[in-house]
Amino acid sequence: MTESESSTPVESTPESVNEPEPVAGAQMYYFFDPECPTCKAQEPIVLELIAEGIPIVLMNIIDNPRYIGEYNITYVPTFILNGISVSAYYTKEELLDFYNTNK
Repeated sequence: MTESESSTPVESTPESVNEPEPVAGAQMYYFFDPECPTCKAQEPIVLELIAEGIPIVLMNIIDNPRYIGEYNITYVPTFILNGISVSAYYTKEELLDFYNTNK
């Protein structure tokens, strides 16, 4: 993976297939609403982790409302990794711990 690829967020668009394209290894899904104050506060941390090479797929539930039912999203922000879901604001350290524990 090149440096530019690892620092570029991946966001599923309405034109995408139902499942985001898989990448090698574990990837974390980040479900958010761009107008959600907590999600806005979470965004810099998520983008920092992506820049550091943590594979996070951005899942905008407003642009893609089908994600709500497909992934059983009841709260944002929500992170899912290997079937384990957590919903709340997390510090960088907490997200790294969640990723490293569940990948």
